[in-house]
Amino acid sequence: MRLPSLWATRKLRLLAKAMSDPSKASPREASFFSSDTASDTASDTASDTVSAASPATPAPATPAPTTPASKTWSTRGEAYALSSVHKQGPSLAKLIALARPQRADVCLDVGTGAGHTAAALAPLVKQVTGLDPAEGMLEAARQTYPLDNLNFVTGSSDALPFADNTFDLMTARHTLHHHDSVPDFLAEAKRTLKTGGRLVIVDEITPAASVDTWYDQLERLRDPTHKRAYTMTEWQNFVQASGLNWVVGDSRTLLRLNVAEWINRTTPKENLETVWQMFRDANDEARDLFSIAYQADESVGDEPVTFDIPLGIMLISNT
Repeated sequence: MRLPSLWATRKLRLLAKAMSDPSKASPREASFFSSDTASDTASDTASDTVSAASPATPAPATPAPTTPASKTWSTRGEAYALSSVHKQGPSLAKLIALARPQRADVCLDVGTGAGHTAAALAPLVKQVTGLDPAEGMLEAARQTYPLDNLNFVTGSSDALPFADNTFDLMTARHTLHHHDSVPDFLAEAKRTLKTGGRLVIVDEITPAASVDTWYDQLERLRDPTHKRAYTMTEWQNFVQASGLNWVVGDSRTLLRLNVAEWINRTTPKENLETVWQMFRDANDEARDLFSIAYQADESVGDEPVTFDIPLGIMLISNT
């Protein structure tokens, strides 16, 4: 049974209280609050399924125009459909637990990519729409997840092609560091979320301002579509300015990545050696904050093997 709008007050206060004292969290919440480092780890979600009947789909307006970034991402659809980091990864189960999807929820997954988060929500809710500016990504999503209550549309996060007060739940996982304007997205989220609606964000963050320049340059060289990985303080400021309500946020989840695989996934050929060298030259603080693991190499010295990217996981409400 769908919870009434009091969810946006009493339940959120209980969740925030549990975050301040994880020992009081329920077993499901405890899995969210635990501090962990994971690498391509499968996560179980609720096994219930919805009726095969397809509910009404929110009608999108004119899709966003094609941009150089969306063209780039369109070529990555097949690879991201198979990516275990995006298909499973340490953050997906935590997003689902924090979102607390309800049977009657109409949901939007922003920057859906190959559709993994949207597909995880689909068995738990009435309807899910996955939105992305890259048609190649959406084609991969449609082929991978042909579900009755899941559809995919082209569009931009800073001009959501939906009417006001459309969605009960909105998610954005591993995507907003590629978007042009977080304030514009949050304004659109506020417009299209119903009163009491929830927004759950998972995104790569900068763990400290002191490593911002190094990490920002590393990300931009490795992927020219990268815009910015913000600090948690910056995220809180964005939410406060938007008029939405920051309920709870956590930055203890770490995504462990193989350096070579991460670099080779998207780095332009002309930037490859520079990105490798930035890892080799990283100062002690960067090595510590990103848990960069090295192995000795006679030809180049310390060669990076793995590193951890901190993830910000946030619950925001439209109250």
